[in-house]
Order: sequence, then structure tokens, then C-alpha cells
Amino acid sequence: MITLISILNILHAVFSIPSSFMAAIVITLIAVFICIVVRLLFHIHRYPRKSKIGAGILIIYLACTVCKLIPYIEFMPSEVMPELVATMETDGFLYNNIFTYYSVKRGLSQTDSIYQRTGSHTTMNEQEWIIANTQDTDHYTYIISYGCEISKVTYTMWNSTDSLPVPWNDAIMYPDFFVVDKNNSTIYIYRIDKVLIEAGL
Repeated sequence: MITLISILNILHAVFSIPSSFMAAIVITLIAVFICIVVRLLFHIHRYPRKSKIGAGILIIYLACTVCKLIPYIEFMPSEVMPELVATMETDGFLYNNIFTYYSVKRGLSQTDSIYQRTGSHTTMNEQEWIIANTQDTDHYTYIISYGCEISKVTYTMWNSTDSLPVPWNDAIMYPDFFVVDKNNSTIYIYRIDKVLIEAGL
């Protein structure tokens, strides 16, 4: 199932296939897989024992694949306006960087952002200030922006990676940030509702 999603993402990226067309492909695949599952369920009692085991495994695999494909029906990018949490004036930094910080626990699975609030980008040692303002990872994803004032964030399943099997949907999306102003002296911390978007190191 992960391989199929990877192939679909590659097709979308390499051939610049519109997300709406990719969503239509996903809907078609889901319909085909459901038809195969229903057909197997209706006829499985006729199969010999070994074939029943094989058919059962195929049914489970196709059902799991359908569950993983369902989020890819959404073809319009999600758009959110980040909430400003805090700002800090600094003595300056060399580069305008944007990082995201999140921590998601789902059963035995935990997914953390690449950015871990341990590196300083100024001489003011801003980590303690960042840690103090990014505590509520149960509800929010935080955006730590060095010099970029952000008005909007967009993301889509069609620009993502997903490495976990069902029942976990662990797609990490790569967002676009709409920057309205830049400087080299202000650190902004924003938050949005909890979602796995990665703009790490």
C-alpha cells in the first residue's frame, strides 16, 4: 500500500498531473479494490483451503490499501491562517528560516518534527524562549519563523510522505508559507491546529 501511494506521488510530481485528476485516479482505484473485495467475499466459500487463506490475505491487504487511499481523495490544498503566539527582537541572524515543531502520539507510534528546539540561530540563545512558547503539542503545530512574517499556510496530501501501515495515517505534508514581510531581527512563533507539516532543517 505504501508502494502504491509512493508511485501515485511520483506520478503527480514528475508529470505535474493536476491533483483533481489524481483524486479521480484514487477514487477509481478505491472502487476497483472494493469490487474485488466484495467479489472475493461472495465466492470465498467455494475456494479450497489454501486458496481461502490467500484470498483472506488479499482481502485484508486491499481493505487496508483503501483506508490509506481515502485521504488522497482530498485534492484541494488546505489553507490555514496561523495564530501569532509570540515575537522576539534579536541582534540579528544570517538567514531567514522557517521551521515547524510538532509531536504526535498514536498508539505505539510517535512522530516528531525534524526541528527539535535545540539549535540557536542568534547570539541571544533563544531556545528557552522557544520552548516556553511551544508547549501545547497535543493541540497545535508550531511554526518558528526567523524573520518571515507569515500570513497563510497551505498543504496537501499530494505533497507528502507516509511510511506507516494501517491503522496509522502518518502522512507528513510539506507546506507552502505565504510571507508578507521579511527582516533579519525578529523571531515569530505561530501555531495552527495540530497537523503533520514539515519544514525542518
